Amino acid sequence: MLPSGWAVYTVQPGNTLFSIARAVGSTVNELSAANCLTNADLIITGDQLFVPELPEEPVVTGVPVQGRPSGESSSLVVGCSDPNVKILAPRPGDRVEGMIPILGSASLSNFWYYRIEVRPDPATIYNFYARYEQPVVDGFLSMVDSTIFDEGLHWIRVSVIDRTGGIPETAVCSVAVIFD
Repeated sequence: MLPSGWAVYTVQPGNTLFSIARAVGSTVNELSAANCLTNADLIITGDQLFVPELPEEPVVTGVPVQGRPSGESSSLVVGCSDPNVKILAPRPGDRVEGMIPILGSASLSNFWYYRIEVRPDPATIYNFYARYEQPVVDGFLSMVDSTIFDEGLHWIRVSVIDRTGGIPETAVCSVAVIFD
């Protein structure tokens, strides 16, 4: 049932619940509750969502990218050469804690799914964290709970798996962040 004073918004290609919430002056939690969503990552083009007000401008799904701070080491990034596979946030070297939103892109022409993995800096093997079956372009990729890991430098990696089950050489992006 439509909440009093709210409008109906039709999800457009590339929209995320986060980008819609920003555009309508709301939060992901508020929109999830109002629309009875059990998974904020699973909205599909054409879905109709209750929103407190319709956006005045088209919903922007991109995340602004700012220049790298002076002195930041490029050794905190591995891969990330394909613009379709990237992590925009957190940024390399960021100190993060709690639930961390991972923003970026995971999309290829022969996309099957993407996965998020995490490893502490001294380790060589990544721990599987999550798998998603919808491509994302400049939007919300996942939430990572840093509290299940020890403090210190950790690598977060997004890998896109193609329909053959392989990971193309450029379909991987890893950034190092500090879990507090």
